[in-house]
Amino acid sequence: MRLPAWYAAHDEVRGHIAAARHDGGEDAVTRFAAAAARFREAGQPLDAQRCERLAMVAATR
Repeated sequence: MRLPAWYAAHDEVRGHIAAARHDGGEDAVTRFAAAAARFREAGQPLDAQRCERLAMVAATR
């Protein structure tokens, strides 16, 4: 069994991988946004805020 925050962390890692690729900008934004939503749902607002900031940064690249 994996807890909801595990899925959020997995989305965040996939966002970092997409961001590292030069052609993965939109995918990174999607992954970070999904991670933020899942972290917020899991009751981890600080992690959610971090992922929201990462999504904004990825959107500007």
